[in-house]
Amino acid sequence: GEVVLDLGSGAGLDLILASRKVGPTGKVIGLDMTPEMIVAANANLKKAGITNFEIRQGEMEAMPVADGEVDWIISNCVINLSPDKAKVFAESYRVLKPGGRMLVSDIVTGELPDSVRADIAAWVACISGAVEESEYIRLVKQAGFAKVEVVDRLVYDEPSLRGMFCDSSCCGPQPVTIGKKEPSATEANLSALVGKIASIKLSAKKP
Repeated sequence: GEVVLDLGSGAGLDLILASRKVGPTGKVIGLDMTPEMIVAANANLKKAGITNFEIRQGEMEAMPVADGEVDWIISNCVINLSPDKAKVFAESYRVLKPGGRMLVSDIVTGELPDSVRADIAAWVACISGAVEESEYIRLVKQAGFAKVEVVDRLVYDEPSLRGMFCDSSCCGPQPVTIGKKEPSATEANLSALVGKIASIKLSAKKP
């Protein structure tokens, strides 16, 4: 019976899962900035027989969502790509009802060298755009959220980090290249990042 908003809903898998939890009296709303993914999500949810959904085009920093419209916000490895995470969390706070909850999975880092921050391949792999865990938590609290808690954490080893550069599961499809792809400077020295990149699941509540 609740309304769930998925930030960066992509092809719609998390919307399908959420729709089964809210039931026919609830609703799921997807938010994505790319028209192609909106078309894909609409097709996938209709194919899955979901009827209680809506996909909206827009950006997380300026959500096309009314004040207090949703009960839940979910997101899977997307907020790290935003250049203005403070605005994302402020918008999240705005669109939640009083007592609404946020549960997001995202990438956080330890201190990274400037060369990694400037590496576009590391950005596409959800690394260079991520912030340190303490900063992530600070931004959520700054937006007004209470009961901010990291409920799960996975620190990546080198094989997992390597997979982030060639696996499309984190941040969507990667560009198709012809021939052998030359590794970026970050890819060539992934051992230096071991222990500095983690995936966290963070929960928070709007008072």
